[in-house]
Amino acid sequence: MKNKLSFSSFYSQQSLLNNTIYILMMVYMLAACNNRERAQAEQKQREDSIRIATENAVRQRLDRIQQLKDSLTSVEAEHDGFSNRLIIFKADLEAAQDKLGTIRQYQLLRTPNEREEQIRNQTIVIEQIEQEVEAISAKINLCEEAARNIRAELIKLQ
Repeated sequence: MKNKLSFSSFYSQQSLLNNTIYILMMVYMLAACNNRERAQAEQKQREDSIRIATENAVRQRLDRIQQLKDSLTSVEAEHDGFSNRLIIFKADLEAAQDKLGTIRQYQLLRTPNEREEQIRNQTIVIEQIEQEVEAISAKINLCEEAARNIRAELIKLQ
């Protein structure tokens, strides 16, 4: 009887051990599956984060390119405006110089003082026009430099 008890006790302990091992294996398998799902979720989150960061960087780059193109258009329009004004002022300068040549010529019934005063006044007008021509030329040069800088930055971004 003692052998039976011990065999039955051994069998029951063996069965309990098998059940415990089975349960531990199941818990381990569930934990492993859960870890794999968590790792996959973390990987997807990292990939989404990288994708979003890349999209934002591309969007910012495209926005900057558009800003530069808009700036270039504005600078070119300003350059054209200054160029047109320069043409007008150069024509005015030529006309003023022609008028000075006419003033220097002899005119009937004009006193030498009147002549000198007219020359002085016309010289002042010419100097003012020359100053405007210089100022506009400087603005044109600034526009050209700004346009070169914008184009260089656009080349870097594209």
